[in-house]
Amino acid sequence: MRHPHREWPPPWEILNKKTGMAKYTYFKTIAGWRDWIDYLDEVYKPRDFGHRFLFRGQPSTTNERLNLKPSILRAFEERKCLSAFRRVRLERRATIDFLQDAHLYPDLQAEILTWIAECTRPGTADDAQPLYPPEIESRLPRIWAAMQHNMAVTRLLDWTASPYAAMYFAVRESLSSDAAVWCVCERSANQARRDVFGEGPMPLGEAIKIQHNGEGDGRLYFFDLPVQTKRSTAQQAYISICDDICKDHAEVLAEYLGNKENVGLPLFHVVRIPAAQKAEFMRMLRACNISGKTIFPDAQGLGMSARELVCTHRENPTEPFAYDARG
Repeated sequence: MRHPHREWPPPWEILNKKTGMAKYTYFKTIAGWRDWIDYLDEVYKPRDFGHRFLFRGQPSTTNERLNLKPSILRAFEERKCLSAFRRVRLERRATIDFLQDAHLYPDLQAEILTWIAECTRPGTADDAQPLYPPEIESRLPRIWAAMQHNMAVTRLLDWTASPYAAMYFAVRESLSSDAAVWCVCERSANQARRDVFGEGPMPLGEAIKIQHNGEGDGRLYFFDLPVQTKRSTAQQAYISICDDICKDHAEVLAEYLGNKENVGLPLFHVVRIPAAQKAEFMRMLRACNISGKTIFPDAQGLGMSARELVCTHRENPTEPFAYDARG
């Protein structure tokens, strides 16, 4: 039962560039766990179209971090250098460096299969030749997905079909900052891209074309992993990829879905969780069986879960939350 003096749903607000977020992005603040459950009721209410909502949790909502920039773009910007032309060549070098030794690791053989050696054959990346052989370019999203889930920086962005997994990633660190959970309707985003570019159905590998100058049309795609790992299965992982290595995915999605909604729900939006609520959310997530050992189903995840149990426990409800996920 909702509090008689609490208004729900709170009104959606529009963020602009002054807040460090993409233009035409809708947001609202989640004041506590009950608000979170009410928000999910709003997301999953019956709608007039088939849909899948995807979520992404971010632990910090400072102006510098409140975006949807892939890890390779963040790495480039930290270096404060590199044109798009140079970025795609460094991306190619990193891809080949990864693939040359991938066959030595049994866990990667299931993800990358038998065509690893094809990408490492001799060749140059001059303007007269493709950056990648055609048979490799069609598999790049899969290669980069394997790299992404093994700590490499790539142009991919991780999403999840589980709002609880997204919330876990949002509240587990950066305790001095508010957290954010992004949400997008995958089907609507894909349809908006087709409408903008006049696309018909085609395999993802054929749709993504890597240009020599590093620039693209701003075509953004969502896909799930062709070969699941224990971790990606536990996290219900999905991926977004853009043909332009310099693009913030939030800007692209705002262009696709900025003013679109269904039954009062913006089809691309973000909710904000105050820093003071992170401790309570971690404890409630654990009660829902969301912790390090379920999100990361390996020995490292088991250790993370034990750490979370100790660091989120409070004898005194007013005791400050002092958990640091980074160790």
